[in-house]
Amino acid sequence: MTAAAAVPKTTGNRAALLVAVASMGLMPVAVTGANLAFPAIESSFAEASRSTLSWSLSGYSIVIAAFTLLGGQLTDRLDSGRMFKIGLVVFGLGSLLAGAAPEPLTLIAGRCVQGIGGALVVPASLVVATSRYPVERHPFVIGVWTASFPLGSSFAPSITAVILQLASWRWMFFATCLLAAAAWVAFKVAVDGVAPTPPGASESGPTGASNMPDFFGVILGTTAVGLLSLGIVQGPRWGWTSFSVVGVLTLALALFPVFVWRSRRHPRPLINLDLFKIRTFSVATIVNVFISVAGTAVWLIWPLFLINEWDYSQIEVGLAITPTPVIAGFGSLAIVKLTERIGFRLVLTVGLIALALGNLWFLVMLEGEPNYVGRFLPGIILFGIGMACTFAPVNAAAMVDLDVAEYGQGNAGFNTIRSLASALGIAGAIAALGDSDADIVAGVDRAFLLLLIVVVAGLAAMVAAWPKTAARQ
Repeated sequence: MTAAAAVPKTTGNRAALLVAVASMGLMPVAVTGANLAFPAIESSFAEASRSTLSWSLSGYSIVIAAFTLLGGQLTDRLDSGRMFKIGLVVFGLGSLLAGAAPEPLTLIAGRCVQGIGGALVVPASLVVATSRYPVERHPFVIGVWTASFPLGSSFAPSITAVILQLASWRWMFFATCLLAAAAWVAFKVAVDGVAPTPPGASESGPTGASNMPDFFGVILGTTAVGLLSLGIVQGPRWGWTSFSVVGVLTLALALFPVFVWRSRRHPRPLINLDLFKIRTFSVATIVNVFISVAGTAVWLIWPLFLINEWDYSQIEVGLAITPTPVIAGFGSLAIVKLTERIGFRLVLTVGLIALALGNLWFLVMLEGEPNYVGRFLPGIILFGIGMACTFAPVNAAAMVDLDVAEYGQGNAGFNTIRSLASALGIAGAIAALGDSDADIVAGVDRAFLLLLIVVVAGLAAMVAAWPKTAARQ
């Protein structure tokens, strides 16, 4: 009998899944909520430039990208429940620091601490959920777990808008701190103590010299990913041909081959590179890049356009864009069942087509004269359909052919690349929009043209490379 099957089918497995889903729902609040609050943050720190303050957005993505691989390694080696609780504590402390920030640097530091907490929560929460279900239920559990991100996104705009309307943007971060604390208590009360250890690890992790983690590989991988993120984020600000950006990207690209070489030779690498030999994992990870670039950038573009061009209030912005995450979140739950019948290929293809049409709609139809129903609503509905069919399903597709013992590292690798792509999407949106608010429509047009090209490239990769059948659906 497996450890997952040995868990009593009473409350432990369901409670673990619910807490894992709720905790993962905090991650989109950290992204979407901060993006929506960005205009208010700009007003509070009027002396700082938009480029500087954008570190409060991209800093989170950089840090979570840099440390998620380490979070996956710790999850696989140590008790997943312990890492899950530590991640929630760190995330909550980062939220508290960001909310209390007296100046931009403290805000950015708080967001970076949030990123470290998220890097622990993301891989640990998946193992917390799957390790309490038999293997044959794992595709369903992974689907529900991945749906938690768009589900969280469905509530983030409205919650953030209400907070911004009634109080300061700081309360958005205080609220995420309280939610992280509530998730910690729920896990401690309902799940902790009855949870099995992750597959392939004991309560305290394996021992022995041959099982020691690759500490040098951890430093190499974390540094390489962090430098790559830094170069991507700073490219639009410092200039892509500047000495600083070229130097940072060159150093990152020089470290990656060393990291690969080290990972090939160490018995306990930071990430098992053989995972990329699995067709579904590698293709889903590549397609994930295009989806994440487009799916993250719009949460910055929409609020800036609605506030600066159409003069919307914060609560009007939240209500205006709510249809997208609502459709994406609740649609993802239906898509989980649909993919069991028709497979990932068709679902992801339809989703990418919907995203492309959404970008094309905004590129052609959006203008300075306010017209929400005629020019904005159809576009965000298309985005909602596209995200429902892509964001959660592509994560489940990446995991579908992995062994149970590979979930921690596999999910960490996938989400590291997702975070890098999110940082790239924010950087691209900032570059397209520009620092001046003199011509918002022109900047938005440039941004949506860029995202349209990105999504079409993702659709081409999906159609060309995805296998017609996966080993396990």
